[in-house]
Amino acid sequence: MPSYIHHGSTLALFADDSKLFHTIDSVSSSASLQADLDSLHDWSIDHGMAFNYKKCKVLHMSKRKSRRGPLHSYKLDAKELTSVLETSDLGLSVTNQLSWVSHIEEMCAKGNRVLGLVKRVCGRDLCDVQTRQLLYSALVRPVLEYASCVWSPYTIKHRALIENIQRRATKFILNYPPREISYRDRLVQLKLLPLEFRRDINDLVLLFKHRLGLVNTNFNDFFSPVCSSYNTRNSDPGNLRLLSSHRQNYYTKSYFPRTIRLWNSLPHHIKHSPSVSAFKSQLSVLYLDKLNTYQPP
Repeated sequence: MPSYIHHGSTLALFADDSKLFHTIDSVSSSASLQADLDSLHDWSIDHGMAFNYKKCKVLHMSKRKSRRGPLHSYKLDAKELTSVLETSDLGLSVTNQLSWVSHIEEMCAKGNRVLGLVKRVCGRDLCDVQTRQLLYSALVRPVLEYASCVWSPYTIKHRALIENIQRRATKFILNYPPREISYRDRLVQLKLLPLEFRRDINDLVLLFKHRLGLVNTNFNDFFSPVCSSYNTRNSDPGNLRLLSSHRQNYYTKSYFPRTIRLWNSLPHHIKHSPSVSAFKSQLSVLYLDKLNTYQPP
């Protein structure tokens, strides 16, 4: 399929999920995208694999209000494609304004449903703390962490919305202890990390895998090693620096800026861990030590 694209568009493929995208900054770029859509139709004819037009959507994405006026329409096999404000992409709800609010709220609703199901299944018959914790860790927590490197929230509202699910889960796991036992105390007792801490770890692990060459990414377009002409007492050759800078929250709180800050604050020996498993283990110890001073959102 990629060999049919000749007008500057980019084709992203995952199993049977295909996305064609193009930066639209002029009438000619819209025409180029349409030409590549026509090429995809040619591919479907040549290979006898028809597209399901009802599942093909157009999403115009921009943070600028000036670009949300009348939008160009696109066709596939002379059929006009439906333009939407939001769509699901590999389990993530993506909006035209590049906001993750919708995804976070849908994810939390699903997490609450799964937690409710676990509670009903266990009832009063399954009171073993380890089993209840295992059920939470296997069924509920993955819902709240899937692809967190992409959508990790920075507002107190959404951080609390996510954390409150684990807050309720810890009460259930410990068979509803006295109210004076705080969320932080329950985490310490269960040796569980706050979901906020776990998202930090997920961010750092992805960056560590990139540095080891274990994932195929274009991360080097966004940051580089710090190159200093002189060494100071606190300098670390393992530190990184961003290659761009913007003031907007949606940039400063996004993956690369927040993860570079976390990375540069790590002790030297953790940055130079010999393997991913060793890196994860040392991060877990580091963040468990932070539990005593943790303040939930």
